[in-house]
Amino acid sequence: MTSAYRPSPATSQLVHDGVRYAAVLPSGPIVVLDGIAGLIWKQACTGQPATIVDRVAGATGTAPDEVRADVEHFVAELVALGLLVSGDARLPGEA
Repeated sequence: MTSAYRPSPATSQLVHDGVRYAAVLPSGPIVVLDGIAGLIWKQACTGQPATIVDRVAGATGTAPDEVRADVEHFVAELVALGLLVSGDARLPGEA
C-alpha cells in the first residue's frame, strides 16, 4: 500500500489566514495553495494516493470523474516542482 504524499525535505511552508505558502528552498518559486489547491494538498498529505480524487470530490460535492484529471494533474505538478514526494520515497538520512 502506498503512503500519503509528504512535503519534500527542501519544502518550506507557512500557513497564514488559512492559506498555505510553500516553496522549495532556496530556489522557489513560492506556490500559493488556497481554496481547492489547499484542499488537494491536504488530501494528498493525509490519505492514500488512490483515494485523493474521491476525497476531493466528496469535499467539493462533485463527481470524481468531473475532477479526476485536474486533481491528478495538480498532484503531479506538485511532485514535479519538488514540493511533494511519495510517502514511500526514501529520503537522504532515512533508514
